[in-house]
Amino acid sequence: MAQKHENTVELPGTDVFKKASDESLNRFGQLLDEGAKMQAKFLEASTQSIDESSALAKSSIKYVTELSAEWRRLSLESTRKAMEFFAR
Repeated sequence: MAQKHENTVELPGTDVFKKASDESLNRFGQLLDEGAKMQAKFLEASTQSIDESSALAKSSIKYVTELSAEWRRLSLESTRKAMEFFAR
């Protein structure tokens, strides 16, 4: 069984090591915070891009639908006029 040592001796440089490790941990936390901010910006930009792409796709579909309806109307009208011309 391991024995417990009641007396502990602080080694030289322990305080410097503790300070350096605390600063390192603090900087690592700051790095993770900045990463979270960047991720939030990326998510916002991605969502906005998807929304804009969706709006563009809907607008394009609507335009093509209107264009094809107009094409059908003009085709029928021109065919009707051609038939009237030949029916004289």
